Amino acid sequence: MSEQLEIVAGLAQRYLSEKPTFVLGSGASIALGLPGMEELGDTLLSEVCPENADEASQWGSFEESFSASKDLEGALNEVHLAPRLLDEVVLKTWSLISMRDLIAYREIVASASFHPLSDAFRHFLRVADPKLDVVTTNYDRLAEYAANAAGAQAYTGLTHGWLQQLTTANPAPSRRQINVWKVHGSLDWFVAEDRQIHGLPMMQEIFPSLKPVIVTPGVTKYLQAHLEPFRTVMAQADSCLASSRVLLCIGYGFNDEHVQPKLVNRIRQDGIPLVVLTHTLTDAARRMLFDDPPRKFLAIEKKGDGSIAYYPENIAGEEFFGINIWELGNFMRVLLEP
Repeated sequence: MSEQLEIVAGLAQRYLSEKPTFVLGSGASIALGLPGMEELGDTLLSEVCPENADEASQWGSFEESFSASKDLEGALNEVHLAPRLLDEVVLKTWSLISMRDLIAYREIVASASFHPLSDAFRHFLRVADPKLDVVTTNYDRLAEYAANAAGAQAYTGLTHGWLQQLTTANPAPSRRQINVWKVHGSLDWFVAEDRQIHGLPMMQEIFPSLKPVIVTPGVTKYLQAHLEPFRTVMAQADSCLASSRVLLCIGYGFNDEHVQPKLVNRIRQDGIPLVVLTHTLTDAARRMLFDDPPRKFLAIEKKGDGSIAYYPENIAGEEFFGINIWELGNFMRVLLEP
């Protein structure tokens, strides 16, 4: 191991000597075939059908903006969609991500090859109090699959089993437990016509009386955050972030207004370490890391066929040619468990 790589490994081992809170963004799921924002936007453009002139005008504004920028969240934030059109966006989003999630699940089961996230969970569960917290903006179930593969119970804020209900405390806690706080909703959550929230795992199609409980990008995103189950889940996520001793962000873009304030406060005001692994740092991540660098951080992104690592003593970055340490599995093998 080179001297430079030993420095990065030392930082990773020192920061992650404490049990981290995982923060997962869409980049954590793309490796298993889940769509990124650009693919989701392209799918919405091809499948959503306006039904009247007003909807056609709204959708046309979205199409123009998204086609120019490929920024799905930005494009949806610029238009106010009619309720029926928004429902169709939610349904098409759920359908695409659910299909890809079920394909990933079948591949995991068929190959018995689990996501590196399960190896990371297993690594950090080797402590006296084997519990972890995950805060994620993803709707998919990959964190739950990884938790189960690591021999832990996954708790999302709903009761367990096949007919789940919203609850404020885990009714059947396990000694090995991973709390997965899904601040934008879950493929398994639905709201009925009486506004009751139901957890119905692994649905392949949606009953007409139910709607998916997922927050899609757009101007109504912030209004929905004040409704259940998001209010309860966000409170749990806030509490978890407030007590975290180190944050391990995987594929997270630092763009989410729900997670961002608490996360940045812990890094800036409390000085807890931040470790970031991602394919490409977003503009928001670069501003947060480099405009006023946190006291303790390690950020690693892909560069060419290797990686580049940034840390307080080397803001310009240390490049590692031909060495992949930005992906979680390689990060664990090369830096944490050499």
